[in-house]
Amino acid sequence: MNDFIITLLFGWLGVHKFMQKKYGLGILYFFTLGLCGIGWAVDTIGAFMRMTTGKQPAPAAQKPNTFSGGGTSLRQTAY
Repeated sequence: MNDFIITLLFGWLGVHKFMQKKYGLGILYFFTLGLCGIGWAVDTIGAFMRMTTGKQPAPAAQKPNTFSGGGTSLRQTAY
């Protein structure tokens, strides 16, 4: 129920995306006012459907850290 209320009231600012740890989408929603209202409406309907059916959204998969040299290992190899 909380997800639906937050999405309904503050979804156009991307608050629900920040709560889901989807920071890129949160920033996009913030600057486009919920993707001109269309993304906000879709997310609000989805949150309502999850609330009425009792289903929880699937957790976001963690991405591997590829910042350390393009995904190469930090381990030193002896030659």
